Amino acid sequence: MSAGDSCLIESHNVMVHPMNYEKLTAKKRLLDKYGLLPDALTENIDGWFRVELTYTSNAIEGNKLGRRETTLVIESS
Repeated sequence: MSAGDSCLIESHNVMVHPMNYEKLTAKKRLLDKYGLLPDALTENIDGWFRVELTYTSNAIEGNKLGRRETTLVIESS
């Protein structure tokens, strides 16, 4: 399998892309140069993911709540 190839694991219907560890390592080093994210930004990103992943999961299951309503439910808990 070459670097650009991907394969399908038929038993799970999942596409698997081989990793390019050299590229991944170079990107990690670049990110490490920036240091940690500010706490406020980390909290903002965490909140966004909490709402977005909950909304998406619920939408897949047929829930009719919109993002705004999902946010209200999560933030009032």
